[in-house]
Amino acid sequence: MPGKKLKKKMEKQTRKARQRRTMYLSVGGAVIVVIALLAYYGYVNALSHPPSPPLTSYIGEKISPPLYSSLVSLSTQGYGYVNTTLVQKEITPYGNSTWLDNGKPIIVYIGGEYCPYCAAVRWPLVLALLRFGNFSGLEYMLSSSTDYYPNTPTFTFVNSSYTSEYIVFQPFEAFSRTPAAGGYQPLQSVPPNYSALWNSLTGGGI
Repeated sequence: MPGKKLKKKMEKQTRKARQRRTMYLSVGGAVIVVIALLAYYGYVNALSHPPSPPLTSYIGEKISPPLYSSLVSLSTQGYGYVNTTLVQKEITPYGNSTWLDNGKPIIVYIGGEYCPYCAAVRWPLVLALLRFGNFSGLEYMLSSSTDYYPNTPTFTFVNSSYTSEYIVFQPFEAFSRTPAAGGYQPLQSVPPNYSALWNSLTGGGI
């Protein structure tokens, strides 16, 4: 009799051990399947949603047509009032000599690609100018990575052109964003007639 009881006890333990192994294998298999599915969908998601390239990779590229269209659309908003008295006045700079080009007033911009404040100014300047004409060749730019507000997104006017029936826009990016001894590398030369006024007002600074 004791032998039969021992045999039954051993058979019971064997069944329980077999059940545990089956359960462990089932759970382990399910975990492996879940991990495989997560890995698969993660891989598919990575392919369909690749990481965005760094902003520096856009430097010097033409701005996208959707961005330009958005700028044109924004330029027409929020201007419901026109002061005709101001419009009728001549634009007369220092020296009481009106700067005109074929009868059109000249707007001069002097800045630097490295400058974070120039980077901020270009946005409203472009919007304002788009009310009177069109740009072509605008390119993406970032301000200096080591100055205040590093890598501020903006544009550069270096390879751009502007056409308008009403005004003439003459931009000069005097310095690039590439560091050089004592500052940044020179980029575009400012004509003497403009540099004289520039130096008198700012000492040649940006």
